[in-house]
Amino acid sequence: MENFFAGQINRDELTRAISARRAEWRVYEREFVESPTASYPAFLRGDTPTAKAVTTNVNEWRGRATSPGIARGIARVIRSADDLARVQRGDILIAPATDPGWTPVFARIAGLVVERGGLLSHSSVIAREYRVPAVAAIAGIVNEIREGEMIEVDGNAGTVKRVGAG
Repeated sequence: MENFFAGQINRDELTRAISARRAEWRVYEREFVESPTASYPAFLRGDTPTAKAVTTNVNEWRGRATSPGIARGIARVIRSADDLARVQRGDILIAPATDPGWTPVFARIAGLVVERGGLLSHSSVIAREYRVPAVAAIAGIVNEIREGEMIEVDGNAGTVKRVGAG
């Protein structure tokens, strides 16, 4: 739109760009209706495909590094905002994803692991703001890590490790 008003593109080019964006949005809408939990567009997933948590080592997973740093702590598996009161200072939050309602808990956690998201997802942006190491895009991780396990999150390398009992 800005380029149109600056005289850098003509009306036909602007109309084509708008039509293409509307078509892309309709695809996202259709995908969301069909599968709300698996429909995040590529720009939110990042360039690493979100895949089932698969590893040859049952104690380590690889995802997308989205907030730098390394943290160790007790795994707190939270599936909905209703359970956020269980999160203690220094925990590693393991969740499907986060949304703005989860933001206050970031002040308490040492690390974050989420099933969905990329560099621009809510989880990743807020983790960087709070300087919380984070790894995203490990589908199924909430079923792989057990509550109370000692976990290490490496937000530089994009790895999550089971390091011992809590």
